[in-house]
Amino acid sequence: MNALKLDRIIARMILLIIVVIGLHWIYTGLLWIVGWWRGLGPIDVNWWGSAVRFCGRNLSILIAIYVIAGLQTAGLVEFRYRRAFGRAFLLALILTPPGMLLAWGRKTTVNTKD
Repeated sequence: MNALKLDRIIARMILLIIVVIGLHWIYTGLLWIVGWWRGLGPIDVNWWGSAVRFCGRNLSILIAIYVIAGLQTAGLVEFRYRRAFGRAFLLALILTPPGMLLAWGRKTTVNTKD
């Protein structure tokens, strides 16, 4: 077995482990959200207060998720549309990642000098 084949096998095993862990986290998170949602009852003033308190208690996590989504989107823009990463990241933080993809997602022509 050559080194390249061994590397591919190890990479696939690590990827499989990461996917299994990620799916477990997603499944557990969805179960938690469903349990939280069922415990709220009808949507009224108390429901909105509970949602605001939830966001307040988990603000650091929400900000971290927002920044990571911005970094991912900026990386996508850098590789796909050949734009500057730093400017794309700042734009992603201001416009939100989906809005930035819409703003920069227009096709551009590549200037080539003959």
